Amino acid sequence: MTGIGIARHLMLLYGPDRAWLGGWVSRGLRTGEKVLYPVHAGGSGPPLLEILDERGVDVTSATARGALQALPSALYRRPGELAAAVREALQQGHPAVRVVAGIGGTLSRQEYATSEQILNDLCHTYPAVVLCPYRKDDLTDEQLRLFTAWHPHSRHRYLELRRRDRTVVVAGQADFSNERLLRGVLSTAVAAALAASAVLYVDISALALISAAGWRALAQGSVDLRERGGRLILVAPQPAVARMIKLLKLDVSVRAGGRGGGMVMPGAFAHDVLFFDTTDELLAVTVPFLRRGLAEGEAAVVVDAGRNGTPIAYALGDDPWVCHVTRDPRQRPARALSMFQHTVEEALAAGARGVRIAGDVGLPVRPSQWGEWVSFEAAFNDVLAGYPVQAICPWNTREFSEEALRTVRQTHPSVITACSRRSNPDYLEPRDCLRRFAAPAPDPLETTGPALAVDDVTDLEVLRRGLEGALAGSTLPVEYAEDMAFAVNEVASNAMQHGRPPVQVRLWRGPAKVVCTVRDHGPGFDDPLAGYHTEHRTDPARQRLGLWLARRLCDRLDFFPHADHFTVRLTTAP
Repeated sequence: MTGIGIARHLMLLYGPDRAWLGGWVSRGLRTGEKVLYPVHAGGSGPPLLEILDERGVDVTSATARGALQALPSALYRRPGELAAAVREALQQGHPAVRVVAGIGGTLSRQEYATSEQILNDLCHTYPAVVLCPYRKDDLTDEQLRLFTAWHPHSRHRYLELRRRDRTVVVAGQADFSNERLLRGVLSTAVAAALAASAVLYVDISALALISAAGWRALAQGSVDLRERGGRLILVAPQPAVARMIKLLKLDVSVRAGGRGGGMVMPGAFAHDVLFFDTTDELLAVTVPFLRRGLAEGEAAVVVDAGRNGTPIAYALGDDPWVCHVTRDPRQRPARALSMFQHTVEEALAAGARGVRIAGDVGLPVRPSQWGEWVSFEAAFNDVLAGYPVQAICPWNTREFSEEALRTVRQTHPSVITACSRRSNPDYLEPRDCLRRFAAPAPDPLETTGPALAVDDVTDLEVLRRGLEGALAGSTLPVEYAEDMAFAVNEVASNAMQHGRPPVQVRLWRGPAKVVCTVRDHGPGFDDPLAGYHTEHRTDPARQRLGLWLARRLCDRLDFFPHADHFTVRLTTAP
């Protein structure tokens, strides 16, 4: 992990894996520094000597030669005696001193403040660095805020943070294992920003990954700043992180307003299918439909993928309330759904009373995509049902088989023609439709040997390295491989947080696609709409984004509940 400067006074949150604490101490011993550590009367805190022994450090020898020395914990609250111990170490010829502090012990708020001030003064007076380790599961949110306020530099395994002036520098990887630390540091920085300029910069130039949990921590940690009109500015993201931020920012709240004033209220939702043979039939329905909306203060969205959208746009002519959306036929279905949602929300935020949509439907590039595009049409009815949206999906009967058109009919509540609009008796509710067209299991690739097999995922960073290695040998373009690794990371993170261990991951590489399964031994879920939209859309700090992101980063996502386990399968085929 890329570092963010030398930490003189560092807070470390640790969990079951205490390796970083041991590494920090052993590095000091190797460079000739002296290490001072506290001994608590109750024996609380991690057993430092045991941790060093696990790393192969000869504790007996280090203690005998004076490189490792225990101090009574009470001494940490007596500035003269602690400083004397540091001066003695320097007089013994050690180039610097590493002080382990804050390990366990029950201190009052005032005692804690006194101790931290002593440590701050110490590392600014002598060539000394101070590490305050705390077990993350032992801290309340209030304690975490208090501790981060005293430490400008914080760390949790593969996440490192530093506060300076009006900036928080973030390096490494932000995921669910360290979201509490990120949230706590941002909350502390926000308090300072509100007292000054109400602007907080977050330098993420050294951030290699941000998961849904990391994004949630950013939202929660900065909520006070944003609610009071302040600004949170993300600075210099790496390309992969920038893509994730762009995707996540599609999920925005709808603001009030209207082209004639007043509040935009959810209107009638409509999702009609139009079956046509000629361009004249297409225009006879779609153009008057869109023009009526424009006359009533609604926005018109024309979707153009080089087929139906082009003649519709030409017939409408110029109008500032006509939004032209160019559709990439290779766009993943779930991401296309987010694009429509974002386009609708932007139009409503700009003052439109409603939105009407017509143009090119989502045409699958490959036969393997057909099931996912059917899922898109079904999910459209649920995700956009709360918006004042009316959409017409034109399907050319000369281009598609009767079987395909029969399937399309099942995803649209109404059928429209130039003469009438009627309820569709073949329509299936979204959940029923999604269940009917669910993918079979297993995928043929799953009968071959996997390129990656992990039987018990306990560390997401280790899993990510394994995925990167396995995908490097696939035929996927770099961006697709990055997206697939990120999607699997999100699903595995969900399994670790909400499922039951062991979490197992398998990845297969084929000549034209990659398939990955994530299995845990919990009950899972049985909602086919899971991941098509987020919860708490008007409150980004409470959004559940993991599965939502995963659907947008792979071509297909399926899940299979069983009596004793739950499996999610992700498929990508460029």
